[in-house]
Amino acid sequence: MKIDLRAQKLNKNDYTVIPIELPSYKELLITKHYLKSIPSISFAFGLYSKGVLKGVCTYGVPFSPGIRNIMRGRVFELNRLVLVDNSPNEASFLVAASLKQLPMNCIVVSFADPSQGHKGTIYQAANFDYYGLSEKKNNMILEEGNGHAMTNGAKIKKDKSLKYHYEERIQKHRYVYIHGTKSFKKLAKQIVSAKYKQQQYPK
Repeated sequence: MKIDLRAQKLNKNDYTVIPIELPSYKELLITKHYLKSIPSISFAFGLYSKGVLKGVCTYGVPFSPGIRNIMRGRVFELNRLVLVDNSPNEASFLVAASLKQLPMNCIVVSFADPSQGHKGTIYQAANFDYYGLSEKKNNMILEEGNGHAMTNGAKIKKDKSLKYHYEERIQKHRYVYIHGTKSFKKLAKQIVSAKYKQQQYPK
Protein backbone atom coordinates (compact mmCIF):
# COMPACT_ATOMS: atom_id res chain seq x y z
CA MET A 1 0.00 0.00 0.00
CA LYS A 2 1.44 3.37 -1.02
CA ILE A 3 1.70 6.46 1.14
CA ASP A 4 -1.27 8.78 0.61
CA LEU A 5 -0.12 11.13 -2.15
CA ARG A 6 -2.64 13.76 -1.10
CA ALA A 7 -0.73 14.12 2.16
CA GLN A 8 2.52 14.63 0.27
CA LYS A 9 1.15 17.85 -1.26
CA LEU A 10 0.93 19.42 2.19
CA ASN A 11 4.71 19.73 2.33
CA LYS A 12 4.83 21.87 -0.81
CA ASN A 13 2.11 24.24 0.31
CA ASP A 14 2.09 24.81 4.04
CA TYR A 15 3.87 22.18 6.12
CA THR A 16 7.30 21.04 7.19
CA VAL A 17 8.46 18.30 9.58
CA ILE A 18 11.66 18.81 11.58
CA PRO A 19 13.34 17.34 14.71
CA ILE A 20 12.35 19.12 17.93
CA GLU A 21 13.33 19.10 21.61
CA LEU A 22 11.11 18.24 24.60
CA PRO A 23 10.40 21.73 26.02
CA SER A 24 8.69 22.78 22.79
CA TYR A 25 6.12 19.98 22.80
CA LYS A 26 5.79 18.81 26.43
CA GLU A 27 2.52 20.68 27.02
CA LEU A 28 1.05 19.31 23.80
CA LEU A 29 1.63 15.70 24.90
CA ILE A 30 0.21 16.31 28.37
CA THR A 31 -2.91 18.16 27.23
CA LYS A 32 -3.76 16.51 23.91
CA HIS A 33 -2.80 12.83 24.20
CA TYR A 34 -5.22 10.56 26.07
CA LEU A 35 -2.45 9.01 28.21
CA LYS A 36 -1.47 12.45 29.60
CA SER A 37 2.16 11.41 30.13
CA ILE A 38 5.68 11.68 28.69
CA PRO A 39 7.08 8.33 27.50
CA SER A 40 10.70 7.39 26.87
CA ILE A 41 11.66 9.48 23.84
CA SER A 42 14.69 9.01 21.59
CA PHE A 43 13.49 11.08 18.62
CA ALA A 44 10.76 13.70 18.27
CA PHE A 45 9.50 15.50 15.18
CA GLY A 46 7.26 18.52 14.93
CA LEU A 47 4.75 19.35 12.23
CA TYR A 48 4.88 23.08 11.51
CA SER A 49 2.62 25.29 9.44
CA LYS A 50 3.69 28.91 8.94
CA GLY A 51 6.00 28.65 11.93
CA VAL A 52 3.32 27.28 14.27
CA LEU A 53 3.61 23.81 15.85
CA LYS A 54 0.61 21.79 14.65
CA GLY A 55 1.59 18.31 15.79
CA VAL A 56 4.27 16.04 17.21
CA CYS A 57 5.35 12.44 16.62
CA THR A 58 7.76 10.74 19.04
CA TYR A 59 9.78 7.52 18.99
CA GLY A 60 11.41 5.71 21.89
CA VAL A 61 12.82 2.40 23.08
CA PRO A 62 9.86 0.03 23.57
CA PHE A 63 8.86 -0.65 27.18
CA SER A 64 8.18 -4.32 26.43
CA PRO A 65 11.34 -6.50 26.43
CA GLY A 66 9.68 -8.87 23.96
CA ILE A 67 9.43 -6.12 21.36
CA ARG A 68 12.70 -4.44 22.33
CA ASN A 69 14.65 -7.66 21.83
CA ILE A 70 13.38 -8.42 18.33
CA MET A 71 16.57 -6.76 17.15
CA ARG A 72 18.33 -5.17 20.13
CA GLY A 73 19.31 -1.54 19.64
CA ARG A 74 17.42 -1.20 16.37
CA VAL A 75 13.78 -1.21 17.52
CA PHE A 76 11.85 1.97 18.27
CA GLU A 77 8.22 2.44 19.18
CA LEU A 78 6.17 5.24 17.70
CA ASN A 79 4.77 6.03 21.14
CA ARG A 80 3.02 9.37 20.71
CA LEU A 81 1.21 11.06 17.82
CA VAL A 82 -0.61 14.28 18.64
CA LEU A 83 -2.22 16.90 16.39
CA VAL A 84 -3.50 20.30 17.47
CA ASP A 85 -6.30 20.47 14.90
CA ASN A 86 -6.08 17.03 13.28
CA SER A 87 -6.87 18.45 9.86
CA PRO A 88 -7.21 15.95 6.96
CA ASN A 89 -3.93 14.24 6.03
CA GLU A 90 -1.83 15.99 8.70
CA ALA A 91 -1.30 12.80 10.69
CA SER A 92 -0.29 10.60 7.76
CA PHE A 93 2.01 13.32 6.43
CA LEU A 94 3.71 13.77 9.83
CA VAL A 95 4.26 10.03 10.29
CA ALA A 96 5.57 9.48 6.75
CA ALA A 97 7.92 12.48 6.92
CA SER A 98 9.25 11.58 10.38
CA LEU A 99 9.97 7.98 9.39
CA LYS A 100 12.30 9.22 6.65
CA GLN A 101 14.34 11.14 9.24
CA LEU A 102 14.97 8.21 11.59
CA PRO A 103 18.40 6.51 11.61
CA MET A 104 18.82 4.00 8.82
CA ASN A 105 18.30 0.30 9.47
CA CYS A 106 15.75 0.31 12.27
CA ILE A 107 12.41 -1.31 13.03
CA VAL A 108 9.48 0.86 14.08
CA VAL A 109 6.59 -0.64 16.04
CA SER A 110 3.36 1.15 16.87
CA PHE A 111 0.03 0.22 18.41
CA ALA A 112 -3.50 1.46 17.68
CA ASP A 113 -5.86 1.37 20.67
CA PRO A 114 -9.38 0.09 19.82
CA SER A 115 -10.71 1.55 23.10
CA GLN A 116 -9.97 4.99 21.63
CA GLY A 117 -11.64 4.10 18.33
CA HIS A 118 -8.29 3.59 16.59
CA LYS A 119 -7.68 0.92 13.94
CA GLY A 120 -4.38 2.23 12.62
CA THR A 121 -5.61 3.91 9.44
CA ILE A 122 -2.72 6.37 9.68
CA TYR A 123 -0.18 3.54 9.79
CA GLN A 124 -1.86 1.82 6.88
CA ALA A 125 -1.50 5.01 4.84
CA ALA A 126 2.19 5.18 5.79
CA ASN A 127 2.81 1.62 4.51
CA PHE A 128 3.28 -0.16 7.85
CA ASP A 129 2.70 -3.92 7.89
CA TYR A 130 0.01 -5.26 10.21
CA TYR A 131 0.81 -8.06 12.67
CA GLY A 132 -2.48 -8.63 14.46
CA LEU A 133 -3.45 -7.85 18.03
CA SER A 134 -1.11 -7.62 20.99
CA GLU A 135 -1.05 -10.52 23.43
CA LYS A 136 -3.70 -11.03 26.10
CA LYS A 137 -2.34 -9.87 29.45
CA ASN A 138 -3.50 -8.48 32.78
CA ASN A 139 -2.46 -5.08 34.14
CA MET A 140 -1.73 -4.33 37.79
CA ILE A 141 -3.96 -1.40 38.76
CA LEU A 142 -3.18 0.54 41.93
CA GLU A 143 -6.13 1.03 44.29
CA GLU A 144 -4.98 4.57 45.07
CA GLY A 145 -3.54 6.96 42.52
CA ASN A 146 -3.06 6.17 38.88
CA GLY A 147 -0.14 6.21 36.48
CA HIS A 148 0.69 4.11 33.47
CA ALA A 149 -0.40 0.51 34.01
CA MET A 150 2.88 -0.82 32.60
CA THR A 151 4.89 0.96 35.31
CA ASN A 152 2.69 -0.10 38.23
CA GLY A 153 4.32 -3.50 38.44
CA ALA A 154 7.69 -1.91 39.20
CA LYS A 155 6.11 0.30 41.88
CA ILE A 156 4.43 -2.68 43.53
CA LYS A 157 7.66 -4.68 43.59
CA LYS A 158 9.39 -1.80 45.42
CA ASP A 159 6.57 -1.24 47.89
CA LYS A 160 4.78 -4.44 48.96
CA SER A 161 2.25 -2.43 50.99
CA LEU A 162 0.59 -0.98 47.89
CA LYS A 163 -2.87 -2.36 47.22
CA TYR A 164 -3.74 -3.32 43.68
CA HIS A 165 -6.00 -5.45 41.54
CA TYR A 166 -5.77 -6.98 38.08
CA GLU A 167 -7.61 -5.81 35.00
CA GLU A 168 -7.50 -7.39 31.56
CA ARG A 169 -5.37 -5.32 29.20
CA ILE A 170 -7.06 -4.19 25.99
CA GLN A 171 -5.47 -5.85 22.99
CA LYS A 172 -4.12 -3.29 20.54
CA HIS A 173 -3.49 -3.44 16.80
CA ARG A 174 0.22 -4.01 16.15
CA TYR A 175 1.93 -2.30 13.21
CA VAL A 176 5.56 -2.56 12.04
CA TYR A 177 7.56 -0.42 9.63
CA ILE A 178 11.11 -1.27 8.54
CA HIS A 179 13.39 1.64 7.61
CA GLY A 180 16.69 0.89 5.94
CA THR A 181 18.58 -0.69 3.09
CA LYS A 182 17.10 -3.41 0.93
CA SER A 183 19.19 -6.10 2.63
CA PHE A 184 18.27 -4.87 6.11
CA LYS A 185 14.58 -4.79 5.25
CA LYS A 186 14.76 -8.39 4.07
CA LEU A 187 16.52 -9.58 7.23
CA ALA A 188 14.31 -7.56 9.58
CA LYS A 189 11.15 -8.77 7.87
CA GLN A 190 12.26 -12.38 8.41
CA ILE A 191 12.96 -11.73 12.10
CA VAL A 192 9.65 -9.95 12.73
CA SER A 193 7.67 -12.56 10.79
CA ALA A 194 9.25 -15.34 12.86
CA LYS A 195 7.72 -13.76 15.99
CA TYR A 196 4.43 -12.37 14.66
CA LYS A 197 2.15 -13.39 11.80
CA GLN A 198 1.51 -10.71 9.21
CA GLN A 199 -2.19 -10.19 8.55
CA GLN A 200 -4.56 -8.13 6.42
CA TYR A 201 -5.28 -4.61 7.60
CA PRO A 202 -8.31 -4.34 9.92
CA LYS A 203 -11.24 -2.57 8.28
